[in-house]
Amino acid sequence: MFDKKIVVETIRRCKEPALLYGLFFLPPLLQYRLPTGLEFNDPLFLLINTFTALFQSLLVCYLLSSIGTRDLAQYGFTSFRITFFLWGIGGWVILLVIVGLSIFVLAIIYGTTLDRLTPPFQWRFFRYDLFPLLLLALGVGAFFEELFFRGYLFQELRSIPIPSLGSAVITTFAFALGHGYQGRWGIFLAFVLGSVLLGLRVITKSLWVPTITHWAYNLSVLLLSSVVDRISY
Repeated sequence: MFDKKIVVETIRRCKEPALLYGLFFLPPLLQYRLPTGLEFNDPLFLLINTFTALFQSLLVCYLLSSIGTRDLAQYGFTSFRITFFLWGIGGWVILLVIVGLSIFVLAIIYGTTLDRLTPPFQWRFFRYDLFPLLLLALGVGAFFEELFFRGYLFQELRSIPIPSLGSAVITTFAFALGHGYQGRWGIFLAFVLGSVLLGLRVITKSLWVPTITHWAYNLSVLLLSSVVDRISY
């Protein structure tokens, strides 16, 4: 039997994630100037990104707590346990292995044409005096992306309802496209990252684990770029 209330609620739940996604992730894609790769060495950039991600996280939390009757545990809000840290580090190791294997396979498939997947920029970090601020910015940013994608968006799609597999695919593609300013290679890496993070979220039923893995991955990429720069010069 047709239920108007169910239809209205479904439309509302689709509109809300779509509007938030457009608000949070479309502006970087529409920028005329691409990042230079040196932004993380600017204290103002780190502060702005920290407070922006914090504000966005608070907005999502407000929506979850004030609109409708939502079980926050289903969105990954659980008490922190020390085992989550171990899961997060383990997920980081697994992620690095998967990324390394993916690069190796692509290098074999594409050979010398692998440069087609090279991002238009590469993050570089050398301001070690800003390291504490960097840790904070990466941590808050990682939490926001996990809250929005693996917490909010994934669960909202499941509750529409969309099957878990379909919700997982849509969530991961949305996460990857949100990194479109990094080029095709960046989208590919974001898809790999998003797949692993969503797997950790489903297995542990917590946002803490993918947040730790995400933070450790971003940090390791920046530090690795610093080492590569030193070797190059």
